[in-house]
Amino acid sequence: MGVHGTARFAFRQELEAAELLSPWQPGSVPEGLLVGWWYENEYEFAPITYKGDLHQLIVGGIGGGKFTTCIAPLLLGSGLEDQAVVVVDPKGEIAKLAGPFFQRPFEDEPSVHLLDPWDICDTGQTAVLTFLDQLTADNPNCTDDARAMADAMIIPSGAEDSHWENTARNFLTGLLLYLALDPAEEGKRDLVRLRELVTQPWAMPKAYVGKAKENLSTLLYSYMENDLGGGVIRRSFTSMLNREDKERSGIISILERETAWIDSPSMTRTLRGTSLDLGAAARGGGKYFIVIPPDYVMTHRAWLRLCVTAFARAFKRVKASADRPLHKRWRHIIIDEFPSLGQMRMLLTEVAIARGYEVKYHLTVQDLPQLRAVYGEGWESFINNSFQRVFAVNVQFTAEYISKMLGTATVESHGRSIGESKSQGTSHGVSRGFNARSIGGDGNPYPSNMTQGFSDSQSETTSQNWSESVSEVARPLRTPDEVRRLPASEQFMIFRAMHGVQSWRPPYWDVFPSLPEFSLKEVLGTVGRNPANTWERRRFEHWRPARLLMAPKLLPPPAPEPVLLPPPAPVIEPPAPAAGLSLRTKFLLGAAALVLLGWWLWPGGPSTERPSPPPVTTAPPPAPVVKDARFTVLDSFVSKLKVQRRVDLPGVGDVRVALVQSDNQPMVLVYAPSAPRKISVVDSRDGAELAFSDQFSASKVKAYFGFTPEKDAPQAFIIDSITFAPWGYAPDRLRIAFPAGAPYEVDLRRYPEVLVLWSTSFPLFVPGKVVPRLPVPCDPAVMAKAGLKCPKR
Repeated sequence: MGVHGTARFAFRQELEAAELLSPWQPGSVPEGLLVGWWYENEYEFAPITYKGDLHQLIVGGIGGGKFTTCIAPLLLGSGLEDQAVVVVDPKGEIAKLAGPFFQRPFEDEPSVHLLDPWDICDTGQTAVLTFLDQLTADNPNCTDDARAMADAMIIPSGAEDSHWENTARNFLTGLLLYLALDPAEEGKRDLVRLRELVTQPWAMPKAYVGKAKENLSTLLYSYMENDLGGGVIRRSFTSMLNREDKERSGIISILERETAWIDSPSMTRTLRGTSLDLGAAARGGGKYFIVIPPDYVMTHRAWLRLCVTAFARAFKRVKASADRPLHKRWRHIIIDEFPSLGQMRMLLTEVAIARGYEVKYHLTVQDLPQLRAVYGEGWESFINNSFQRVFAVNVQFTAEYISKMLGTATVESHGRSIGESKSQGTSHGVSRGFNARSIGGDGNPYPSNMTQGFSDSQSETTSQNWSESVSEVARPLRTPDEVRRLPASEQFMIFRAMHGVQSWRPPYWDVFPSLPEFSLKEVLGTVGRNPANTWERRRFEHWRPARLLMAPKLLPPPAPEPVLLPPPAPVIEPPAPAAGLSLRTKFLLGAAALVLLGWWLWPGGPSTERPSPPPVTTAPPPAPVVKDARFTVLDSFVSKLKVQRRVDLPGVGDVRVALVQSDNQPMVLVYAPSAPRKISVVDSRDGAELAFSDQFSASKVKAYFGFTPEKDAPQAFIIDSITFAPWGYAPDRLRIAFPAGAPYEVDLRRYPEVLVLWSTSFPLFVPGKVVPRLPVPCDPAVMAKAGLKCPKR
């Protein structure tokens, strides 16, 4: 165990122990909320599902795929058909995708409800939510519900002095209770009437001589002795009457500003009429999409806040049906771009207690500073009461925060030092000595004795040494920079009481290859109908529900970051003592060299030309593997700008493939009695693959295939048009994959009658081969085989 930290990413066994990974068979929907994929290789993958009671916080930068990789898979792959779901959908894209999946055709009552005042989903209809229907005399929480509505409508400005906003909320609470409970307001209990009240004059001027008009002061004075609503209305109105004119004017000004959004003509469609039954919404499994254009979010966010508050309090007041399994009783509230709603004090409390009422929140934010700016010091309550999914981070604070949450690991630090020292010395010496000449006793001189000596010495010493050390140091599991550089197809997931998880997050179209081919408008148009036309019923009812049918189409897992190992220790060996060659050895080596040189130069000696190397034989490339052996061609014909093949696939039936030229665009059309999992074209040169799934209407089946689906097709059909990308892409194989079994392939190069499809600048096919480069001139001989002529340029 490391002394500095034990952080690491969770192993598969830990996810299995936490019930985040369960046994799963492709084609089935796992139990729990789909939050990611555990992906080891193309054969080892499994959905990660969450079955706990925490909320979900999704943190992803703009354009990071919060909808395509998080919200859409959550809705489509979590088995939510029988659970109530409320979605704040600023663009309508969630409703357009998931609505046709949840709405069952030809039901007596709709299961998908759109609160879509601006008709973003192009259905021509919207549900109505008046909000005041839940404020009834028999509701013991009537006053608290009205106060929660007032809190949702008055958006905090962030100012320290909130006296004006709090006073406006109190007065608005009284007005809401008055509208909901006073018999005089019967038939007018909606927010449009509230807007009329707050914009009335305080009192009619004395100079006014026309017909008497409603005014606020008259209404407030009329309640001086009225105890309706337990006296709450009277006390609220009396408090307003006691204010000075200037203060009262400021309070009314706040109400006028915060209710201005009601004046939008589109809002009247969803504020007046027969309201949704929120009690039934809490008990049942309906899907409610609150749709608003993105450019209206800031001006009309009070409406979004009201919707969330109304559903949340209804879910809190009414429990789900007890006859459902425990994991099917959850009610879900999904808020995309959550901080744009402003501070909702109710949610700060709800995230801590909502799971006790079987309610889960799924909130998306772009970064953590955005959340902190809205909720101030309380923003970490959302972290504490949720598990987090983080990706596409590009804000330093978020990167540092996530880096700290992932923890600190203990790693080994290797150190090595190498030293070398040299010492060198030189000394020189000279000595001389002599005896001086002396005069003997006889008077004659005698020579002296002289001695002289020299000395010279030199010394050199070299020493080398090295040392290696290994120590444990602290390192973040992922530094802020590494958090920012997380691959686009991955995410960090932080669950309570376990190591962080790094997992895959594929887009929904790689996981759910079979979704309804009809629009939300079409399927909502079937509600309450019982058509006599069996083909119409078959078209809606024969689509296969979305299932997790295929592995995520992901890049291979990234290679682990290289570990910088220390250089190998140098091997220091003392230099071998130089051994001198003896004179005899030197003589023998010289004689041998002379003998070899003479032999080499003697005629008939070895040739100086080097023999040529043997020829290198290159094995021919292996023949391409053709996988279309199971295709049985029943018939084939060529007409102007069209070639069709009719093939029989075991277990699938009559499949028709057509190559056509439509509007100067070459296409491949595929008809199959059951929906293919995937249709693609492949370039065998480099294995590049393009998949397409544009669906054609039934009317075009007759035009392209020459038969009417209503008569000739007993099952639902799917038509996928494949437009080839012209820039350097030369597809030569057509691949059709069905949910079961290996994919089928057609090698287009094997059929010489394949028609030349001429686009504006190049032919796509020529008999026997695929055009590899652009542009390619038109070959009259090739076109003649297809019964065509080259177009004039």
